Amino acid sequence: MSVWAKALKNYLKAQAWPEAGRCLEQLKNWPEALKCYERAGDYLGQARCHGQLGNWRQAALCYGKLSDWAKAAQCFENLEEWSKAAKNHEKALNWQAAARCHEQAADWKSAGRCYRKVEEWGNAGRCYENIADWKNAARCYEVVPDQLKLANCLENSGNFAAAASCYE
Repeated sequence: MSVWAKALKNYLKAQAWPEAGRCLEQLKNWPEALKCYERAGDYLGQARCHGQLGNWRQAALCYGKLSDWAKAAQCFENLEEWSKAAKNHEKALNWQAAARCHEQAADWKSAGRCYRKVEEWGNAGRCYENIADWKNAARCYEVVPDQLKLANCLENSGNFAAAASCYE
């Protein structure tokens, strides 16, 4: 019998659920470890077990209860639930990851907003172009600067005189 199994036996008798859960994790008995962590109200332990079992939605909910937004976002990415992943990345102030997830969800306006927060003007402009938001795209290309893309945006918005000046 391993040291972990011996310790587990005693922790179970003592109803020391978090400690029993840690022993069961060491023994890679994720379902039983999860039960112990649920009895203890230990969300971090539950999240780890749910992750090991591939229960990403449950893991994300547990990480959310702990305000660990980055880990919750990763769980939603594993599920390819891009909008939920993006929202959690935003809560974690991870703007680049949020923008990437918004792009996966084809939420171009939100992706552009997130790219602007980290001053990735070219990426922001590209996102705004995808939804024909020529005004915001032009603002981004003014900052980069990218005269050809700026001219294209100005032309598409009907501002031909300003577009012409980009070619000078």
